Amino acid sequence: MITQEVLVEARKLWDYHHLYHKPAPSDCILVLGSHDLRVADRGAELYLEGLAPILLFSGGLGYLTKGLWTEPEADQFARIALDRGVPSEAIFIENRSTNTGENIQFSRRAAGGEGIAPSQFFAGAEAVYGAAQLCDVQKAVARQGAAGHLSADRIRGLCE
Repeated sequence: MITQEVLVEARKLWDYHHLYHKPAPSDCILVLGSHDLRVADRGAELYLEGLAPILLFSGGLGYLTKGLWTEPEADQFARIALDRGVPSEAIFIENRSTNTGENIQFSRRAAGGEGIAPSQFFAGAEAVYGAAQLCDVQKAVARQGAAGHLSADRIRGLCE
């Protein structure tokens, strides 16, 4: 059973993710990989709304997806964007990263390797985690023994 403490902490995380920022024109839309394919739809939607001339998908096989798929997240996302009408010349792929830090690091290299030097990236707020808040929620969940893919020991190691 989920306790009130866990619900309070989960609400903090939910509220943090929903910053209610309005998308603004940028040089590049950076879409971080996920097990949720709807993220690709949202990236394509932002591109088709004219918010940036470049759509960069970043994601290999991460902790959650390496057991689900054999094809990297970014490759799947790119295919979805093509199906939604995004032209192939606007899509760039970084498909080696396995976590958010690598998403940023490898995406920068991928963009630079293609001669793209955007001064402003747009990434959905849901991709930008507040480490302290995330750790608070995960610690609360771990205390309940329902940490999902993270054990209490692993959470402590990440959050301390």
